[in-house]
Amino acid sequence: EMGGLQHEVNRLLQRVMELQMQEKAEQKSLVQKAEKDPMTGIMNKKAIAARVQMMLDEIEGIDGKIAVGFVDIDDFRDYNTNYGHAEGDHVIKFVAHTLREMIPGAVGRNGGDEFVFCMETDGREVVEQTMELLKRKLQTGVINGVTGERMSIPCSIGVVIERAGKTD
Repeated sequence: EMGGLQHEVNRLLQRVMELQMQEKAEQKSLVQKAEKDPMTGIMNKKAIAARVQMMLDEIEGIDGKIAVGFVDIDDFRDYNTNYGHAEGDHVIKFVAHTLREMIPGAVGRNGGDEFVFCMETDGREVVEQTMELLKRKLQTGVINGVTGERMSIPCSIGVVIERAGKTD
């Protein structure tokens, strides 16, 4: 009788642990859905704003620097108008992927064709080099699904470097 009771208690404990693991996985999924842009998989506006603020708070009191940048796809509406919304979505995904690949920090979509990023940096030269590489990669562009031609993706990029209490 004691053996049967022990078996049932162990089975019950195992089930409780399984339910706890399932709940943690569901919570993680909900957090990801709340923080990710559904089209691109990068952070959404709220999540990237929180990350930028967190990084700004972290450099207070230390001699750290972060770069915060904005990227806007030039004349984006032309992609949708000339080739359709599916092609416009393809362009947005390409830019998001390129930013995630090229920026050693956090990347988010501010909305529409606007993106935000932040990264720790040693200074202006490093940021300028990174932005030059980013512009070159975006200029290589994507293959247009409608025409088969390679399309360059020109973007406007603005960056500010923040160091504890000062802006460069």
